Amino acid sequence: MSVHVLGNVCASQDHLTQSFGYHNRALAQYRATVGDKHHRTADLCSKVADHYLRFRKATEAKLLLNQASLIYSSRDHFKQELVRTYALFALLYLLLGGKGKRTEYQAKAMSLYRLLVPHDMRDDEDIGDTDFERIVCFASRWTLMKVP
Repeated sequence: MSVHVLGNVCASQDHLTQSFGYHNRALAQYRATVGDKHHRTADLCSKVADHYLRFRKATEAKLLLNQASLIYSSRDHFKQELVRTYALFALLYLLLGGKGKRTEYQAKAMSLYRLLVPHDMRDDEDIGDTDFERIVCFASRWTLMKVP
């Protein structure tokens, strides 16, 4: 887990190349130790996918997001993480120019967010990545990076 945390710290300090390296190492470690279906592996799939989106490597990002989505969909208590994953899928389809799919995943993220946070009365346009991140369990939390 320490390599995972180092990646998060580097990301928070805007050292994204180092963050990517640490997150890749952590993903390999989790796959080797807890396996491909563990929620920690899903956390790193999402993180590394976020890096790939920043690099505009859609194919690699999509594979990892699909894996994260399967893991998070397997249990109800991962719904918060699923919101974040749907937001990343929306970003993926923004890069790919798939407006229909982008809208679909934005709607999925917002619908699930509304289910989990029914007291948030703001307009959908005022809810975003920071809000999606805030609902995630502390140990799985990280900041979504913006694609330039």
